[in-house]
Amino acid sequence: MLGLSPDDLVHIDEPGTPATLDQLSAALPPLVPDHLDALLAAGVVEDCGSDTYCVPSPSLLQLAHEALAAGYPPTRTLDLLAAIGRAAAAVADAALATLATPPDRADPEALAVLATRSRGLLSHGTGRLAIHTLGRRLGITDDAAAPDLIRKLLGVDAELSSPHGDESVL
Repeated sequence: MLGLSPDDLVHIDEPGTPATLDQLSAALPPLVPDHLDALLAAGVVEDCGSDTYCVPSPSLLQLAHEALAAGYPPTRTLDLLAAIGRAAAAVADAALATLATPPDRADPEALAVLATRSRGLLSHGTGRLAIHTLGRRLGITDDAAAPDLIRKLLGVDAELSSPHGDESVL
């Protein structure tokens, strides 16, 4: 996605990347340019001026690409991205409200540890909790069984492999 390898898309510190309108159009033709405003509103893409956009999480563009490739319509894909954007904003607001007002008797060393580690903990924990919640809603109680249960839910033969393999198609 936008010059990043698949391995780059799964790190806690996933690198954001700049993109031109042409690159975004090539990556998501059903969404760009017609639905660029919706991507901007969801926070999936940011306007960085001079005809350049910033993509804070290329993995979300990859998710959108794969949803569209699987046949989901643009509106459904945009609804998912908007929900992710709203959830991220709510988490960020809550974290900011908490961190901006440390307790009166806070231990300065513990605050330094929190400041250093909270970004990764928040990132990993939020993502993991979202996946866990999705699994619970699907009735998945065993992580090892998840792929087969999701394939069954989607009506996909367990023998089929991903049409995209493990590579980023963008």
